[in-house]
Amino acid sequence: MTDPCDVSFHQKLILISTGIYAPRDIESSLINVADDGANMAKSFINGALAEDQNGNHYGPITRLKLKTFKNLTKKLKCLSQHDQEFSAFVASLTASKTLGAGEIVKFNKVWTNVNNDYDSSTGVYTAPKPGVYQFSCSVMTQHGKTLRVFLWKNDMKTVAAYPGSDNHNMGSLNMVLELKKGDKVYIKQGGPEKYIYSEPASNFNMFSGYLIR
Repeated sequence: MTDPCDVSFHQKLILISTGIYAPRDIESSLINVADDGANMAKSFINGALAEDQNGNHYGPITRLKLKTFKNLTKKLKCLSQHDQEFSAFVASLTASKTLGAGEIVKFNKVWTNVNNDYDSSTGVYTAPKPGVYQFSCSVMTQHGKTLRVFLWKNDMKTVAAYPGSDNHNMGSLNMVLELKKGDKVYIKQGGPEKYIYSEPASNFNMFSGYLIR
């Protein structure tokens, strides 16, 4: 089947606006433009995909540090798997509570839970893969009372938040942890200070974390 867009096939070109044959100079110009476009496309493809005797690619592909299309497929697969294993969560506490000694704080209102690694029924976050993670927590005391909580990694106590006893006070903590798959991270009461204050619409008390890499 003849390609109607192939200007080299037609003996004469007709100007649609006038219905008459195009002058020879216009016809030649259009054919030259088509040829130039085809040559530029061919040059780009050859430059991007040229191979040496070892099968290594040159051009834009080298900026991705890829040598073959097999490497490209492998890299895209790795990127896809990374997206599937990304993990992040944010949860808040909706009601005031007097915590028991060593009680894990169950931040019950979940705002974000990518990959579902945070369990609001236990207050525990479980790392889905080895990596470096960021965790944050903010808490508020009941009026005139004190509160102390720690961020725990498995059985290891790390940093604390310890807001004072004047009025309602806020305390916060931040930590970066290197975790293995299956490691547990949670917020746990510590010491004699145990009074946490919250309101359903204010979300003073938050616990969050995410995989950095």
